[in-house]
Amino acid sequence: MGAKRRKKQDAATPATAQVASLLPQRQDRHAWWPVVLITLAAAGVYANSLSNGFLYDDDHIVRDDVRTRDPSQWKSIFTKGYWHGRSNDPLYRPIPLLTYLINHQVSGFSPAGYRVVNIALHACVSLLVCAIALQLFERPWAAVLAGVLFAVHPIHGEVVVIVIGRADLLCTLFYLLALWQVSRDPLTRRPRFSPRLSGVLVFLALALFSKESAITFPAAAVLVDLWRRWQASDEARPRPWLTFLTERLLRRYLPILFVCALSLLIRYHVMGMLTRPQGVPGGGIDNALDYAGLVGRLLTPFVLLGKYLNLLAWPNPLCYDYSYDAIPVATSLTDARVWIGLAWTLALLIAAIVSLRHKGGLLACVGLFAVTYSIASNSIVLIGTLFAERMMYLPSVAWCWGVGLLLTAAHDRCAKPNAPASRLRIVVVVIALVGVVGYSAKTVFRNRGALADNNALYADGIRVNPGSSRCQSFAAREFANRGDHKTAIKHFLTAIAIDDSAWYDHMLLGQEYVLDGQVDKGLPYLHRAYEMSTGQYRFDPAFLLGQVYLRTNRAGDAVRWLETALRLRPNHALCNANLAVALALTDPSPMGRQRAAECIRAAEQDGGKDPRVSQMLASARQVLSRAATQPNR
Repeated sequence: MGAKRRKKQDAATPATAQVASLLPQRQDRHAWWPVVLITLAAAGVYANSLSNGFLYDDDHIVRDDVRTRDPSQWKSIFTKGYWHGRSNDPLYRPIPLLTYLINHQVSGFSPAGYRVVNIALHACVSLLVCAIALQLFERPWAAVLAGVLFAVHPIHGEVVVIVIGRADLLCTLFYLLALWQVSRDPLTRRPRFSPRLSGVLVFLALALFSKESAITFPAAAVLVDLWRRWQASDEARPRPWLTFLTERLLRRYLPILFVCALSLLIRYHVMGMLTRPQGVPGGGIDNALDYAGLVGRLLTPFVLLGKYLNLLAWPNPLCYDYSYDAIPVATSLTDARVWIGLAWTLALLIAAIVSLRHKGGLLACVGLFAVTYSIASNSIVLIGTLFAERMMYLPSVAWCWGVGLLLTAAHDRCAKPNAPASRLRIVVVVIALVGVVGYSAKTVFRNRGALADNNALYADGIRVNPGSSRCQSFAAREFANRGDHKTAIKHFLTAIAIDDSAWYDHMLLGQEYVLDGQVDKGLPYLHRAYEMSTGQYRFDPAFLLGQVYLRTNRAGDAVRWLETALRLRPNHALCNANLAVALALTDPSPMGRQRAAECIRAAEQDGGKDPRVSQMLASARQVLSRAATQPNR
């Protein structure tokens, strides 16, 4: 009875208290040193990123979206999509948007204020990686090593340093909190509704509304329960397997599935769809499998798996973007990349089988990696991205567990009294230390290198993935912002040569030609952009065409294109101001002057304080005053 009681007490011991087993009992006052170590590791490697500015899409979501800075708009956070204004993007992530709003109320638009929160979230996730490993595997050194590896791994730089990586941070944090509650649920007690289950459901809901990949949680919860029961002693699992699973299904898994189904229902109600529609114009730039055949859809996931695992093991080179055509679709088994992925798949299967024979923890790690990676693999459902390093934030948890277990197992196997074994133990320790130090150095240098600012980020993108249309396009936009139109034109031409389906790149290329004084070369690209775009997206190229024709003294064409643009956005002040000038130039009759005056009133009402609008309105009034002094025609 005493042994049985002690086993129950051990099962109920919180994971944080188990850290004390790392040290002798007389040193209990130092039991929290792993917590301090992991926290310092997570914060230390990213401390030098606090002075970095906003990066990549931070401007669009954090700075430009009114919902993330105006508290009166908080309701639209829950009633509109993540990318407000993108009709083809079904992302619904209200929790990250809400945190940006709170962040802005505290720190304003200071990038450091947002990044401090990201680093703190990353430290919390790293601690949970350690805590859950302690709970599942009862190997303290392996758990601490996994937590440290996760904290410093360079592949997480995009998630932590780029502010909008908070969606992955929050999703993983709540996912692991829910999984931690599942891992602490006593096996000897019949499942019932409890505060712990309530916590699981609340954390799961928060994870689901942070990022869509949390939908894999039910499978992860089942795997954790199966693993724990399989590892438990006979006293800890008195009920048969069928009874155990039936009780768990009715009292645990059904509520979890209900929360998942409810989140999908809410998402569908808000967005009108659950997955991104396939075959949309330009959709292939993010996921080339959109237009791939059956062979490509079967073989390319192996390519992706091989590349992901290569970067987890050897994180170099890293890049912020892998859109079309950085990773070409695999079309045959002669592609060497497919065989690399197959080799990794075989290695994982062998590790799982060997672990199964010895009841080792690698079996659970492989299973949890497969579950958390399944959405990113593009093998179950096509997602909006073919490949992205941020997609590995959650799956890398199981990877770090596996590495920690492997290194500690190798160390323990060498625990023999002879000298060669002692030297091998030193080798294992050195490998672990070199790995941690190497990963830390890579992360620190990348923070001040590729992730320092947009200029460095986009330059690094075209260095690592010159075949990516978006890398070329974003580099071109950065040169355009600096006024280097010729270099911007060169990169835009490269981007279009890689992928001709991006109407926005055609529009920006046409604009750069115009700004460089090559109007005749720019106009065909602007017309092409209008033809390729649809719906409200046609406003930008139509408006630009109207402006270009007005500035090249072709006021009649300018009127036609500006009127086309206003039919899409009737209250656009600058467009009304430009149209007023064009009408005053083309039609000096009383009726023409009246139409121009109506445009002036509309522009004053909708944007009279904008200096660009005021300048155009002054020009319009000047032209009208000249027209009023001329004889009527």
